[in-house]
Amino acid sequence: MKPQFRRYRMKVLSILSLLFRFSLAASQICRDQSSCNNCLQHSQECVWCNNQNYTGSNCFERNATSDVASCGEQYIVNLISNLTVISNDEDVGSASQLNSSETIVNPEQVYLSTRANQVHRFNVSISIPFNYPLDFYYLMDFSCSMFDDLQTIQDLSPEIINTLESLTSNFKVGFGAFSDKETLPFTHEILEPFCADASIAGVSEHSSFNYIHYQSLTSNRDVFLERIKQLNITSNLDSPESTLEALMQAVVCTEVIGWRPTASHIVLLATDAPYHIAGDGKLTGALLPHDMKCHLSQLPDDTYQYDESLDLDYPSIGQIQHVMLQERIVPIFAIASNRSIEHFKDMREQLQLTSYIDELNPSSANILDLIREGYNSLAQNIELLLPTDIEGVNILVRPLCDQTSGVACTNIARGETASFEVSIEVTDCAAAQRKQNITLRYPFLAVSIDVELEVLCDCDCAMELERNSTTCNYRGDFVCARCQCDNTRGFGRSCECELEEGDDPNKDQGNGNNRCPIGLNNLMCSGNGNCTCNKCECKDDFEGDACENQCICANGCGGVSNGRCVCGRERNNPSCMCMEPFEGKFCNCTKDTSTCTANIEENIEANIELCSGNGACNCGACDCNDDCRGALCDRCQDQLMCQLHRACVQCELVRDGKANVVPPNDCDNSCKTSRFVDPVNTTTTHTINGFTANRCSFTDNSNCFYTFYVALNDDFELQTLEIENMLSWYRVTKATVYMSIFRV
Repeated sequence: MKPQFRRYRMKVLSILSLLFRFSLAASQICRDQSSCNNCLQHSQECVWCNNQNYTGSNCFERNATSDVASCGEQYIVNLISNLTVISNDEDVGSASQLNSSETIVNPEQVYLSTRANQVHRFNVSISIPFNYPLDFYYLMDFSCSMFDDLQTIQDLSPEIINTLESLTSNFKVGFGAFSDKETLPFTHEILEPFCADASIAGVSEHSSFNYIHYQSLTSNRDVFLERIKQLNITSNLDSPESTLEALMQAVVCTEVIGWRPTASHIVLLATDAPYHIAGDGKLTGALLPHDMKCHLSQLPDDTYQYDESLDLDYPSIGQIQHVMLQERIVPIFAIASNRSIEHFKDMREQLQLTSYIDELNPSSANILDLIREGYNSLAQNIELLLPTDIEGVNILVRPLCDQTSGVACTNIARGETASFEVSIEVTDCAAAQRKQNITLRYPFLAVSIDVELEVLCDCDCAMELERNSTTCNYRGDFVCARCQCDNTRGFGRSCECELEEGDDPNKDQGNGNNRCPIGLNNLMCSGNGNCTCNKCECKDDFEGDACENQCICANGCGGVSNGRCVCGRERNNPSCMCMEPFEGKFCNCTKDTSTCTANIEENIEANIELCSGNGACNCGACDCNDDCRGALCDRCQDQLMCQLHRACVQCELVRDGKANVVPPNDCDNSCKTSRFVDPVNTTTTHTINGFTANRCSFTDNSNCFYTFYVALNDDFELQTLEIENMLSWYRVTKATVYMSIFRV
């Protein structure tokens, strides 16, 4: 074999081995599940058999054709996932749409019904139109340090309008300002001016305020410019400002601000100071947590002022994130201080929203560039935002564009299309709501994709529950053709297995036949036994907790019914463990003695002693004494033999007329062979046909004494019967037994 072919063959074998192991692992994953819900929640490959008569594992792979056939297809429970995507009739990126003010998104609606641990994917495309509507709200810090910035904004306000107009002709602009809570220790309570820069410039200082909404969103540039000219600075005592309170009101007061539902919503936040956080308000006596509601009161000059400053605490960043995501507000942070910009970078990280941050030059000289760059950055970097409060569901977004950053498509020019792949997977049935709506948003535009999700985690048969069922031996509930056992009372397919001392009642015992030890070849009981009550019952010649040890005894321990071979700790010295009633080194000896006694039913007068009392019963067979023979040791050279053959002698004496005895009724059958002989010399051992004879005697009715001899051969067969007689010889020639008679 060539080396190249040998290496190729080894690679193929390795791949096949891995595939086989993977198949075994996948199979076991399904078969380990002990309830219908757990089965279908575990893997999309698993199905459940709802047939009470099925004896295998109720959970198995859907492509296990033999299991499906054994169960019956009509009993198979399999929740089918389905993904339906409703697309927009208009192609994404069509010229007619891109020249309009409407954004095209595909799909608009997604319907998904899914099992757990199954990933579903669909693509989303978003086109950016040229003339999309924009709502732009300028929110500015009016503390004393921002005096020169206010003057710059007032001077550049016409250019601000022109800049917005260059971005889109469909825009509206508004304005609001903030400082801090109007009380100590954050703001002085006397109304004397404290801002030196304002005094030097001859500008009157506004009384202290928290947040004032000056101008609602308007497309009338003259109204906006006139309002900006009328604004004055204010002052406070500490460095942090009520930035978050102002942001909260600018976001949630949608009617007062004038946010349009189909426009981009941008809040440009300009400040040079850090912000107060939730909890700081307690220093002023504002003890109530912020309620995330609008609290603006209209003033005589048609402006609106925040009226819960002294009662409500500052909002948290989490609350700001919630309302911004809900109202689709995209912030641009214009920070006029190197020291403060780090605070807002941290805030931006915590918000986890689409946003833009840059440094504002002294006196806000670069405000026009910052507006333009911020808008383009937000418009060109498209990112789908996912809800953060969905439990048990994992949603991932992957950009499919040429240029990406994280999960965003970058440098998407107006008129181009951004594409994403969205994947949804239910990971936890216990936490996931069975029906829910999920919205994927692109906050900069009024774009959202609604996903109607139905989670398939529950079997219909699970609703039909029989508690403490007789089928489960009153130790569990019968549901979906299976017993769900109370592990504190029992386990097994019918809860028939009892917990042993030391067993953990909280441990999942499965169905009683699927929690046995894994042994050789990663198989339960090493494939050499059956799992019963979670213990391996090993086949012949195997032992060990996982039937991993094979023992071979030379004689097979007498067969399956006699015993089994065990190794014990001495693996090199296997021995037989006998089953009742067998014993002995090789389990070939039975302790049953029934074969050592006569069958009483056949012969009522039979001797029922073991081996007729003339031997020992060993291994089910009689071991006779030396003077006895026969399967039951019932043929012996003793007086018993004399009694057995006395009838024969009596018959011969009567027939020959030599004795006055009462013959038996069956003389014709009692003596087949006999002969009469002369008296025997009793001083020597008498033999008949070479076999030692036993001397027997009896007395008849006339007190005559008779003597006869009985001899048995080596097989204890009657060889000779001789009856002593003084007068004559008599011989029966047709038999091999002889008899001699001696009459006194």
